[in-house]
Amino acid sequence: MTDQRIHELAQRTLTRKQYDVLRLHLAGLGTTRIARSLDISEPTAREHLRVAKLRLRQALDQENAA
Repeated sequence: MTDQRIHELAQRTLTRKQYDVLRLHLAGLGTTRIARSLDISEPTAREHLRVAKLRLRQALDQENAA
């Protein structure tokens, strides 16, 4: 699966905030900087990241099973 395909799947699967948190995480930012960048609390940033990873993993598993 290409990076472009994963990007499209993430946009389709995640909420906008989850997508933004994941994008910043993949760019190398820590949760403190992500939280500041998106004007959310650090626990909220961690939760968005946790859920984004879970949902993307589930979506990838479903696509691979098809």
